[in-house]
Amino acid sequence: AVSAPEKDDTFEMYVNNVPSSKIAKDPESFWHKAGFKRYDWKSSNGTVSTVVAGYVDKFTERHNNTMINCTSNKYKRHIAMKIRLRPANSTNNNTDSKVRFHIRGPKPEQSRIGQGSSITCAVSAPEKDDTFEMYVNGAPSSKIA
Repeated sequence: AVSAPEKDDTFEMYVNNVPSSKIAKDPESFWHKAGFKRYDWKSSNGTVSTVVAGYVDKFTERHNNTMINCTSNKYKRHIAMKIRLRPANSTNNNTDSKVRFHIRGPKPEQSRIGQGSSITCAVSAPEKDDTFEMYVNGAPSSKIA
């Protein structure tokens, strides 16, 4: 999405370098069922949001490592992210009903030089875990701080 003072007719979402507007018309694309559509609306403060959005009912291996790039030629900016999926037989990131792991990094709009974001790793369990550690590029975060 792009939020700006006026509507952006140049805004496009690319999925592996293919415009989403083309994917919507191509029933052979494995992304076709996402039903990508374009929306524009104006907020009460005058900001116009232009959005391309769709929904995937069930990811497959073909969706893994897909590059999503949202580009505005009008504002000469873009934002991108890669979709990384775990295998279907994974253990849900080592999470069960008693112990839950959580990891969060920057949202796509924060993933650029000059922006900031929290980076969080957490474990929730019946008791405190003094051995829990977050690693950044292989280095324990306790040694970085």
